[in-house]
Amino acid sequence: MNIIFIMITCDSQNACLTALIFGQILNGVYYSLYAAVMWPCVPLCVPERAAGTAFGVVNAVQNIGLTVFPVIVGHLISDETSQTYVIILGSSAIIGLISNIGLWFVDKQNGSKIAKTSLKDNSQVQDLNCNRNMIIQFLNLNQSEIFYNTQFINYNSNIPQ
Repeated sequence: MNIIFIMITCDSQNACLTALIFGQILNGVYYSLYAAVMWPCVPLCVPERAAGTAFGVVNAVQNIGLTVFPVIVGHLISDETSQTYVIILGSSAIIGLISNIGLWFVDKQNGSKIAKTSLKDNSQVQDLNCNRNMIIQFLNLNQSEIFYNTQFINYNSNIPQ
């Protein structure tokens, strides 16, 4: 995305604004693709019992990057020409692209685990559907308490607000 900024020459302010909007749209697309690929990788890399901690660490590292990188770019803008920070941003985009392509090849060699769903078969999909018996077992309530609570909710939902 940042390579586009290097190649653009502005004839008017509207042309520059259009280029910036286009770059931001591409940035959003890239971030969406990053999230779609990287977040599902976390459970593949750590044991199930550590998945929550791993998601927290990934989120923390991502937020550190989102905090520190703009400070670095701001420093470059104040000290150097605008071309310098565009080259830095373009370089980081190229590094990200190379990393993603490398991840894709590694995943292909290891059986395309990222592209597969986490559900093993259709029986797990059916297990995800909540039914009355699962709710009763989960809440450890007996049949009469569930019936009473259901009737109470139905009775209260008919009261005009």
